[in-house]
Amino acid sequence: MIVTDFFRILRSITKRKNSFYRDFPFDILPIMMILKVLIVFEILIFGHLLLAQQTIKKSESDLEKKVAEEVKKIRELSGETAWYLFNEFNAEPILKLQEMGMVIIPFLLPYLSDTSETRVRRVHYRHPNYYTGGVVIVNRYIGYIINRIADHEFYLLGKTDDDIILLTEELVDMDTIRAFQTLIANWYQKNKDKSLGKRKLDDLQDGFHTNRIAAYDWLGESKLEKYRLPLENKIKELFKGDSDTFKDGEMVECATALGNIGNPKSAKILRKVANHLSYDYSGGERTPNIYNVFSAYEALAKLGHKKEALVRLNELKKDYLEKMNGDTQKKFLENLKKAEKW
Repeated sequence: MIVTDFFRILRSITKRKNSFYRDFPFDILPIMMILKVLIVFEILIFGHLLLAQQTIKKSESDLEKKVAEEVKKIRELSGETAWYLFNEFNAEPILKLQEMGMVIIPFLLPYLSDTSETRVRRVHYRHPNYYTGGVVIVNRYIGYIINRIADHEFYLLGKTDDDIILLTEELVDMDTIRAFQTLIANWYQKNKDKSLGKRKLDDLQDGFHTNRIAAYDWLGESKLEKYRLPLENKIKELFKGDSDTFKDGEMVECATALGNIGNPKSAKILRKVANHLSYDYSGGERTPNIYNVFSAYEALAKLGHKKEALVRLNELKKDYLEKMNGDTQKKFLENLKKAEKW
C-alpha cells in the first residue's frame, strides 16, 4: 500500500510540469528514476529474505518430521540389553539421529519426557540369560543421542548427594526431566554456532570431571599447536591449592595431551608434573600411582627427552624400590621395562 502510494506520487510529480518543477535549478527526473530503482531494489531484497525465511521454516519442519519418524522406530526397538553394555545403541534409528547433528537437538528435547517403554528387556551384564526385570524407556536412548551429538555429558547438581547424570539415570520424574530440558536448551543456544574445538576448550573448565577428561583427550588427539597453551595453563591451575589424587589424575591427562601435541616448549611444565608425581616415592603421604608417574615421563619422552625420562625413572628405582611393597615393585619393574621401548 505504501509502495503503491509512493509510486503514484512520483508519477504525479513527473507528469505535472508545475511551476515548482519548472523553476527548479536542475532536472529532477533523474533523481526520481534513481529513487524508483532503489525502492524496487529494496522490495526485491525484502522478498528474497521473506522467501529465505519460508525456506528455513520448511527445512526445519521437514527435519522435525524426520526426527519424529526415527523416534517412532526407537519405540519399536526390541531385544535385550545388558547394563553398561549398550549394543543396541548401534541400532539404525539411533545412528541416523546421531548423523543429523547438532541442529536436531531442539527437536529431540521434547522426547526426553517420553517415558514410554520400548521392547528392549534388561538382562544382567554378567549373566545375559538372567532377566533383571523391566524394559528400557524411550528417553534413555534420547539422552544417549543428545550426549553423543553434543560430545558432552549433561548433568544436574545433586541437592543432597551425587549429581544426576543424563543417560546413567532413569528419567521418570517430570521435574528432573524439565530441568534437563532447560539445561540442554540453554547449552544449545550458547554452543550451536561453536566448533567442536571451541566447545572442548570450554569443557576444560566444566564442573563435571568426565567432560574435562574428555576435553584433555580430544585436544591432545587433535595434535594442534593452538591447544598447547590452554593445556599448559590448565596444569598451572591444577597446581594451585592443595594437591589430591583427582588433581594428579587430571595433570597426567593434560601431560599426555601435551605429549601428543609434541611441542618441545612443553617440556618444562611436563618435568614439573613428573617431579610432582615422583614425590610420592620419597615418603609422601599418598601411595605412589605407577600409571600416573610413568604416563608423565612418557609424555616427556615424546618431546624428545626419552633418555632424561629413563634416567629419572631408574633413579626412582635405585632410591625407592626396596621401600615399595611387593605389588608396587612388580608393577614398577614391568613399566620400566616397557619404558625402554618408548
